[in-house]
Amino acid sequence: MSNESPLFPESLNRAMLVSLMYASRVVNERLDIDEVCREITRQAAAVTDAQGASLLLLDAAGNQLVFHTVIGLAEDVLAGERMPSDEGIAGRVMRTGQAAIVHDAQADKDFFTNIDGRTGVHTRSLIAVPLVYQGQALGVVEAVNPNGRERFEDVDVHLLDVLANLVAAAVHNAQLYSRASHDNQALRAASPGAHLVGQSEARQQIIQLCRKVAMTDTTVLLTGETGTGKEVVARMLCETSARNERPFIPVNCAALPENLLESELFGHEKGAFTGADKQRIGWFEMATGGTLFLDEIGEITPPVQVKLLRVLQEKQLTRVGGSKSVDCDVRLIAATNRNLAQRIKQGEFREDLYYRLNVFPIHIPPLRDRVDDVGPLIEHFLEQIAPTLGRPLPAVDPDAMSCLMRYAWPGNVRELRNIVERAVLLADDCIAVQHLPPEIASSTGTAAGAAPLTAGDTDVAPSDLSCTDVSGGASGAVGGGSTLAEHERALIIQALDASDWNQSKAARHLGVSRDNVRYRMKKYGITRR
Repeated sequence: MSNESPLFPESLNRAMLVSLMYASRVVNERLDIDEVCREITRQAAAVTDAQGASLLLLDAAGNQLVFHTVIGLAEDVLAGERMPSDEGIAGRVMRTGQAAIVHDAQADKDFFTNIDGRTGVHTRSLIAVPLVYQGQALGVVEAVNPNGRERFEDVDVHLLDVLANLVAAAVHNAQLYSRASHDNQALRAASPGAHLVGQSEARQQIIQLCRKVAMTDTTVLLTGETGTGKEVVARMLCETSARNERPFIPVNCAALPENLLESELFGHEKGAFTGADKQRIGWFEMATGGTLFLDEIGEITPPVQVKLLRVLQEKQLTRVGGSKSVDCDVRLIAATNRNLAQRIKQGEFREDLYYRLNVFPIHIPPLRDRVDDVGPLIEHFLEQIAPTLGRPLPAVDPDAMSCLMRYAWPGNVRELRNIVERAVLLADDCIAVQHLPPEIASSTGTAAGAAPLTAGDTDVAPSDLSCTDVSGGASGAVGGGSTLAEHERALIIQALDASDWNQSKAARHLGVSRDNVRYRMKKYGITRR
């Protein structure tokens, strides 16, 4: 180490340097802005053996310095106080970028004497050093009144200057983390809570599994086709967990190339690669205390898999281009539409990582296997989409609903939402078959679990059935000119009558689920007379 270095002059002995390094380690282990600033201010007072210290942060929008944290100097009076960023001793340090030592504060033309009057503290001597990160001024660190001495010495200035240089990155990262947390909370406040819409048995099973694992930190692996709602389930897990007040950060692993994904996940140090002109914390550090959702986890490359495995095993990460380990307190939820077991056989996915991820698997079936959710989802999307498009809430023609119920939905819930949005734009008061895409309007096949209602085990043929409306009046015999909706309604009433209105028995007669019967009863307004 050169004696000419402005950061480490000869007057800094080994004990002082050890103390500074300890202070730096303690500060850099934190991300919460309040914790970081309080620890810096505490260490500033400690390394200079001062009566008190303060940390002023720059509010660039208002061109002001704000007393963010104060130790030992009437904190209840000064904390939160603002002053112009170009006035006072702190303002002078901000303008010049140079540390200042003031042996007689009362005689300094820039000293605000009214502060002593408000706090009751008589300021004899003070030190102020700039807090600068990558050439950007963040604020000023001050130490006031050395203990047992009349004034500060040059070595105290060096100590505080070294501390400020060591912790500037921690302040910068904490500010980034604070902004990310604030944005995350604002997005949550502006959007409704995540919940699964529907009434199928599959939906109920998913909710039950989520309830069992939500309050733990267990890693969850969500599997299912694209568009089934894996992110909705991940958000629901987060919102019902003990980490619900902390960040939820979703990441689509397939959307970024390998080199960029690694940097985004784990962060990087300055100079780690071309274009890395400053240190950056990654999504894992951003999600500290909260939940990180890694979608399309099956797409990550082997080098990234290795680093992810280490994070899961050791709860620590290393930024790209760095050597220091950073503690990582994150609840991980992963999702994939790929067959990871098959990828393991092909040598494209690490088996040990798979077992680390697959601690608590939850499979989300495709929409064609939970057709009972189609109706409630359509209703949900109509109520959600129509107001945003400035359109009246339309009804759905029974024939159009029959087409929607019969379609296989290869794009799952995402496709259904897009179709509903298109229909809302095309229709006026009622969505009819002509408002649906040709492949749906002309669909004659049935999705799994969505077989058309038949007489099943009943003794009366469909052509002999007549249906009764809610008021008890006959709605007419089912004939060749009746719609599919009339057929379905008549069959449901017939099956319910034959089962003494036991919905489970009626469902068995019809060869469908009880949820299917309940949905159609609600759809057609069927009640027991």
